[in-house]
Amino acid sequence: MNNSKRKRSGVAMIVALVCVVVVGALCAAGLVYARTSHRTTQDAFYRIQADWIAQGGMEKAIVALAENPKYRGERWIVSIEEHGEKEPGVAEIKVVPEDNSKPGVVQVTAQFPADSERRATVAYERQTTLAN
Repeated sequence: MNNSKRKRSGVAMIVALVCVVVVGALCAAGLVYARTSHRTTQDAFYRIQADWIAQGGMEKAIVALAENPKYRGERWIVSIEEHGEKEPGVAEIKVVPEDNSKPGVVQVTAQFPADSERRATVAYERQTTLAN
């Protein structure tokens, strides 16, 4: 009888160990999923912010050209507050003036956050007849 108690206790120990390993694997998988989900959400947020900055840069260029036809662009830095911290975004605005054969072009490339390795970049280009 003593021998069968040991066998049952050994089997119970193996079952408990397998359960601990399975629970540990599920927890690890949950953490990996949460991290991946967070990164995906953060990347989408970065793309949306970069898109807004690019659109704002395009509007800024159009207004600047209406006020000054010799405007050729600028580096526009904006600060966006995220979770109580300000993140810098940047838009490179370039105006290529028109010549006799083709209209002028406004090019805007925006990045958010500007000082991160994991940043989103969005670019727009629009023809214009305002640049002389």
